[in-house]
Amino acid sequence: MMLYCRSLTIPANTEKKNARYIYIEVHEDVITRIDIMFPPGNMCQTPISVWYGSEQIAPYRKYEWVRGDDETVPFYPYWTLPEKPARIRVKGYNMDPNHEHTVFIRVEALPKELALWQYSMAAMARYLAALLDFLTGMRTVGVR
Repeated sequence: MMLYCRSLTIPANTEKKNARYIYIEVHEDVITRIDIMFPPGNMCQTPISVWYGSEQIAPYRKYEWVRGDDETVPFYPYWTLPEKPARIRVKGYNMDPNHEHTVFIRVEALPKELALWQYSMAAMARYLAALLDFLTGMRTVGVR
C-alpha cells in the first residue's frame, strides 16, 4: 500500500471560481481510500473536491464539495487510474472572509491485484454479515 499525504492552504475569501488546487502524483493502479481532514475552526467554510482531469472522484456527485470541521471525511472510491503515474487534483475554496484554512489529504493506492483482493474480501464480509443478520432474525421470530 502506498499512502500519499499533502496539505492545501487556501487564503481567506477565495471564491469558488478561483479555487486553489494541488496535485498528488499516484504511482499505483487503484485508489482505494481518500481521507480529507478538516482541522478545528474550519466551520465548514472550506469546501474540497478531488479530481482526475475533468472526472470528479470525491465526493461522488459531480459539482459537489465536501465540507467539515474538526473531522476526517473518508471516501472509498475503488477508482482505477487510467495511467501511471496519474496526477490527482485536490481543489478547494474558502468562504471565510478573515482567515486562511488548511485541509489535509491522504490518498491510499494499491496495485490492481491487491486492490481486487481487498475489495473481494470486503464484499464477502458484507455478505456474511447480512447472512448472519438474516439467520439471527429467523431465530428470533421462531422460524427454524
